[in-house]
Amino acid sequence: MLFRKKHFIQPDGTFDSTLFQQLLNDARYAIKTGKKPGHFVRKESQSISLGGIAPKEIWGFINKLSSFLSSGIDLKSAFSIVYKQIKNPKLRMIVNEIRLNLDHGLSISDTLKQYKKYFDPLIISLIEVGEKTGALPKVLGELEVSLLESIELKSKIRGAMIYPIILISLALIMVVFMLTFILPKITESFTKTWVAIPGLTQ
Repeated sequence: MLFRKKHFIQPDGTFDSTLFQQLLNDARYAIKTGKKPGHFVRKESQSISLGGIAPKEIWGFINKLSSFLSSGIDLKSAFSIVYKQIKNPKLRMIVNEIRLNLDHGLSISDTLKQYKKYFDPLIISLIEVGEKTGALPKVLGELEVSLLESIELKSKIRGAMIYPIILISLALIMVVFMLTFILPKITESFTKTWVAIPGLTQ
């Protein structure tokens, strides 16, 4: 994506040099090494997926926006507050662009449609419905609950899969250990005592 100066203009009108420098450093690192920057490689609970923004970070953004709108804060002010609270530079840039585009008559969903790499089309569609029906706070509230349930379910499934994998791995290690160390010693012992080796061990 091509970054423009408007992407780094903060709610108070000043230039966000920290965000600019971080993204600039990331670009230099990627060009030099061909790899993604270190802060884009994390565990799932913090991690980057969806090409640079974690599901939990998407949920956090929607959760904050829902809370502010439900409390009566106007849309642009809500985005200004959320912008300051977001740490992920890529998500922070997107939120700032949404805030700036609101001044030009564009909706939230209009801007998010440019970032389908990070936001699921279903999320964008639901937000668009909320905007058109005037029920955005309610839609965001239901959406953040659904997203959190989805994240927790995936975490439980992942956790449930880890235990059997550990057991299978331990069993394989035991089999390899038996075949490599124990069985040769048993065979050697039978050979030295001239006792016929049981068929199953031959």
